[in-house]
Amino acid sequence: MVHRKQIGRDVGDRVRGTQYIRYLSGTNVPDGISLGKWYKRDIDVQIVNAGWNPRIVTWDVSAYVFDEIYPITTYEAVK
Repeated sequence: MVHRKQIGRDVGDRVRGTQYIRYLSGTNVPDGISLGKWYKRDIDVQIVNAGWNPRIVTWDVSAYVFDEIYPITTYEAVK
């Protein structure tokens, strides 16, 4: 879902969705996460450039890059 978020005077386009992730290695793994297991969480992705048409925000268009990922929920194990 695409929506707009206003913080102060700045208005930015965000895409809301679900992130599925599995950590296989690393030293910066979030607390409570086990390596090799799948987890999911709901997130908002801040879009840097809405491009030439802000109504078309897809991952297929290379003009869209993200600035920040904002978690909405915490990680939960995928069953």
